[in-house]
This record gives sequence, C-alpha cells and structure tokens, in this order.
Amino acid sequence: MERLILHSDLNCFYASVECLLNPSYRDRPVAVCGDPEKRHGIVVAKNYIAKAFGVNTGDTVWQAKKKCPDLALFPARFEKYKYYSEMARRIYYGYTNLVEPYGLDEAWLDISRRDGDYEYAFKTAEEISGRIKNELGLTVSIGVSFTKSFAKLGSDYKKPDAITVITPDNYKKIVWPLGVSNLIYVGKATEKTLSSLGIHTIGDLAAADEGTIKNRLGKNGERLRLWANGADNDPVRDYMDRPTAKSIGNSVTLPYDITSDEDISVVLMALAEKVASRLREKRLMCSSVQIDIKGRELTTATVRKKLSYPTCVAGDIYNAAVELIKTKRRRPVRALGIRAESLESSDMVQLSLEADFARSMKQLKLEEALDGIRKKYGNGSVKRGIMLLNSDLSELGASSAGGDASAETPYLI
Repeated sequence: MERLILHSDLNCFYASVECLLNPSYRDRPVAVCGDPEKRHGIVVAKNYIAKAFGVNTGDTVWQAKKKCPDLALFPARFEKYKYYSEMARRIYYGYTNLVEPYGLDEAWLDISRRDGDYEYAFKTAEEISGRIKNELGLTVSIGVSFTKSFAKLGSDYKKPDAITVITPDNYKKIVWPLGVSNLIYVGKATEKTLSSLGIHTIGDLAAADEGTIKNRLGKNGERLRLWANGADNDPVRDYMDRPTAKSIGNSVTLPYDITSDEDISVVLMALAEKVASRLREKRLMCSSVQIDIKGRELTTATVRKKLSYPTCVAGDIYNAAVELIKTKRRRPVRALGIRAESLESSDMVQLSLEADFARSMKQLKLEEALDGIRKKYGNGSVKRGIMLLNSDLSELGASSAGGDASAETPYLI
C-alpha cells in the first residue's frame, strides 16, 4: 500500500460555528472568549476578519478590542463545537475507518491504496471539503501527503478553504524552504534550540548532522529530523478501535493555556469525574493514578502514584491528581490527562480497615446514585461546587452521551 494521508482542519472552527449560528455576524470581526467577569477574558478563537485587525488567540479582551473596536465577542459554547466536530467525523468515516482526531477541529484520515494515486486523494479531499461546506456550513483546509506530519503542514499551508498536495516528488520544493516552526511539535523552545545551531528552515533540519540534533534534542530531535526528510511512518490510529482496557483515562487539550490553581483544579475534577464514571460503568477499580501535563512547548510530563486502596471514586482520583501535579509544576498548562491504572474487578476488591477506605465506600454510594440522576437528566444536572469556578473548563471532561443536555439549573454537591 502506498500511503495517502489527509489532514482536515476546520477553519477558525469556534468562531465559524458562532457565525453559522448567528448569520448576521458572518461579515463582521468575531472572537470567542472566556468571561471577563470571571477573569477569563482571553480570546480563544477568532475569524479571519478579526485576524486582519491583528487580533490573536491569547489576547485579553481589552487588547483585542483596542485592536478592533467593532469586534463581536461570543462566550465559548463547547457543546455546540463538540456537535459540529462529531458531524465532521461522521463525514470522514464515510471514506475510511482510519480516522485519528487531533482536537475538536482537526483529524487525520488514512485513505492509502496500492496505486498511491494522488489524483484520487485530491478528489477525495475535494469531496470531503464540499460535503463539509454543504452539509455543515463550514469550511476546511486539507493537506494531502504520504506522511502525517506533511499532511498536517499541508492543511496549514493555504487557508481558508484550500487543498494542498505534498508528494514524494515535490515536498523538497514546498516544505524545505519553510521555517522550522511549521513542522508539527516544533514549539518555541525547540525552535530556539535549533536556531542556536543555525537551523532555521525545515530544509536546514533535514540536512543537519544526526548526532548534533540527537545530542541537543534527544529522541524528539531525532524524530523531527526524520520527519523533515519525509521519513514519518507514524500510523493513523483507528479511533474506533477499542481494545480490552488495561487502563482508563481521559485527557483534554485546553481551549487556552491556563496558569491558575483554580482553573487547574476545575479541569482535574472534570477529568476525575469522567474517569471514575467509566470505572464504575465497567465495574472496575484502580490502584494507581497517572497524570499527563503538557506545557506550552508541547512536551509532556508524566507522573503516577500508587493508591493505598482500590477506588472508583472521583474524589480519590482527584486528590491523587492534585498531589501529583504539585510534583511536576508546569505553567502555563496546555493539556491535562488523568489515567486510572492497575485495574481490578470491583467485585473482587479486598476490603481495607483504613478509615479513608470506609469514607471512600460511603462516597461511592453517593456517586453511584448521581450516575443514575445524570443518566436520566443529563450530565449537567448535578455539579460539584468547584465547577462554578470556571463553567467553561468544567465542561471539558463531560461526556456527550446520555441524558438531556438541556437540564435545568444544577444542584451543587
């Protein structure tokens, strides 16, 4: 099989959804942001009209309004974005089962075939683009290539509503003159290190001495040099392939970098609740908790903790995660994940005489009761008080399945 990889990127996704739902704003500068009243007034996304005024993701609201006084601001509505993301993925699955999401707005598709026909790949990309436009009212930029990294680069190469084809014959002409930061996973720190070595373009990286790169950047640098040479064999992972669980986890890439203890606590609790709920659903308990913390430079720190007793209680998992994150302090935080490990059947758990275990078992009964309420009335029907610290972030770990999403004002626990 000759590899044919597509990378589809929904253009200005959050802002585009808001313009779709509010047609009168389609020709106006638009930005999606947090709530200024809650000290989260940061631009999460903007449309191309706002971008032309110099509005950038990460700007505070007052900075954005100073650049563009007529900027229309919308609060982030992640349930809406999740809905359109899922609709786009349904379209992708009409072409291949090998679909690997990369956040809500991006995905790789593997449409490889024996003849390696790039004309077929281009026509497939055109068809997907047309369906996204006609069925969802959104636009995409699609990269077509023989590697995941070049396909991703291709979707960024021309925007909006464009298709770029990068082949084994033309990649040196298209890719190598570009700045090295255009290659996926080259963050500011990596770019600075490469610049100190006189490496400024992807072509420079491709031609760099292997030993020097490996010495300065380790395995990650070695991988990036191979990718620059078109030697990226990473597969597109089948998102629907669900092997027997050896661990259960949830992670989230945040809509904006977070720094405060409050925001981090909200995300950790949202993730802990989701992981605990999935454990209970499968009648499992965990004896170990792992967290993954990704910083601005896209490097991930992983740390785990063995628990004193097995649990499937969100509070226990959250407490372990809070303790762990203190050992791997990274600010700002771009992505967080919690994973429950060392799983065993809840029917076979040995009882403990520890006072904390008895408390945990009482809490378990409460959470099992809440599972029933949420299943019937929706995930937002009952919330912990901590979730009110940031209502946007509290929704990131929530399941999109089951219940009535329009539940009334939640009770607090």
